[in-house]
Amino acid sequence: MFDPLFFNISPKEAEFMDPQQRLFLEEAWKAIEDAGYSNEELKGKKCGVFVGCAPGDYRRKMGEYNISPEAYSFMGNNEAILASRISYLLNLKGPSISINTACSSSLVALHLACESIHNGTSEMALAGGVSIMNTPDSYILASQAGMLSADGRCRAFDQRANGFVPSEGVGVVMLKSLEAALEDGDHVYGVITGSGINQDGKTNGITAPSAPSQTALEQEVYDRYEINPETISYVETHGTGTKLGDPIEIDALTDGFRKYTTQTQYCAVGSVKTNIGHTLAAAGVAGLIKVLLCMKHQTLVPSIHYEKQNEHINFKDSPFYVNTETKPWKAEEGTPRTAAISSFGFSGTNAHVVIREAIEQPVLSVKRQEEISYIIPISAKTETSLRQKLEDLKQWLNDEGKVHRLEDVAYTLSVGRSHYPIRVAFTVTNHEEIKQKIKAILNDSDTKDYFIDTQSMKQETTMNQVGEVFIKELNKGGMEEEEYKKKQNVLIELYLQGYRLPWETLYRGQKYQRISLPSYPFDR
Repeated sequence: MFDPLFFNISPKEAEFMDPQQRLFLEEAWKAIEDAGYSNEELKGKKCGVFVGCAPGDYRRKMGEYNISPEAYSFMGNNEAILASRISYLLNLKGPSISINTACSSSLVALHLACESIHNGTSEMALAGGVSIMNTPDSYILASQAGMLSADGRCRAFDQRANGFVPSEGVGVVMLKSLEAALEDGDHVYGVITGSGINQDGKTNGITAPSAPSQTALEQEVYDRYEINPETISYVETHGTGTKLGDPIEIDALTDGFRKYTTQTQYCAVGSVKTNIGHTLAAAGVAGLIKVLLCMKHQTLVPSIHYEKQNEHINFKDSPFYVNTETKPWKAEEGTPRTAAISSFGFSGTNAHVVIREAIEQPVLSVKRQEEISYIIPISAKTETSLRQKLEDLKQWLNDEGKVHRLEDVAYTLSVGRSHYPIRVAFTVTNHEEIKQKIKAILNDSDTKDYFIDTQSMKQETTMNQVGEVFIKELNKGGMEEEEYKKKQNVLIELYLQGYRLPWETLYRGQKYQRISLPSYPFDR
């Protein structure tokens, strides 16, 4: 289930690609669109790609079907290519790195992406992880090692904890310095205030965790970034649900916090693994996304399957308690909600990140007098995807659209989206009009509002210059409503004929916000 032609990949090549490559490529694209960026804006940028992953077992699956290996299978099953496919597609110039530290891979990827931005090798970065099991091999081996829960339930911190539950997942986030994000009008889910990684070194066994190493890492992050753990009110733990691993983690956290506070049971802990299982190389980014969602909704969610605390854990005298209910995540006025996230690999590589909610907002411009109406351009590579894109936008307007300025919706759809041959465009003066126009278009069985150009977008210099002239005139302002709309309609006609319009110049001189709109619906 993949949309190879969207990514300029032949169907034959796609069949030889490990699903980990396909899924990461799709989610990286979604992260870029969610951030409000187009392929044109990112082309040639120092945008890094850091992905946690492990060698896949797709070749084994192909072998079961007697499919002979060839060049496509060589590239399609290589972890280095997994990270670089999105870089190749968009001509990204930042480092592209696949990282395997086992279960901590994606949080290590996040930390290395932050470092890359700090030291200037990346202006921005995609960071995440992916883990897919195409055969039962890894499950069988983990079972033979006595690591798995016999009843398929992750019971983090519970007396009944009996092993972890393997699962699959993929997640990607986009990173940027806070200063640059605010300057560029990005919407910000959260702010990473500190991160670090270290290694267990010599322990009781090569896969055995080390409480002292975990504590040292946590305190190093708090000291280096001047973070007071008393401000941390939630910890998304590694929390795999093992009888001995869970107590080691809580003991290490307790020692890590005790240097700074004597408070008890003020900080909630939880583990997304109780909900979705252990997504292995993607576990860290899964925990990160859970925390960001909790911040967005200002709500703490329960860590499930917890009834009686593990006999080896003393929560009463620690700063922590297991949150077992959905409840408001409270914070004092003007104080951001702050959380820590831990991810520990059985390789011995540990990662710890502190993140706070975003209380800063980009500076936006007041609506210009001349902006009586806005152009809404929507496009796709197939008619099926365009129809779905319209449906998704209509649903988004019903669910979330009211809280966003109309000009930000138009700006994101114009500047923050790539533009494809199958197009529709119209002018609106309010949110309701968008829904009405979409409904009318979707009800038109002849799809006469669509423009289909199989030869890609048109490049005639003269017509492109006409678009630039009309945009300059719209930017000058000082015209009546009827004249303003006439000039907008000329731009719409050019757009529907397949010409590239310099949308960014239409919004030049004003501050708009890139908002989270529905991402591209791949035609699988």
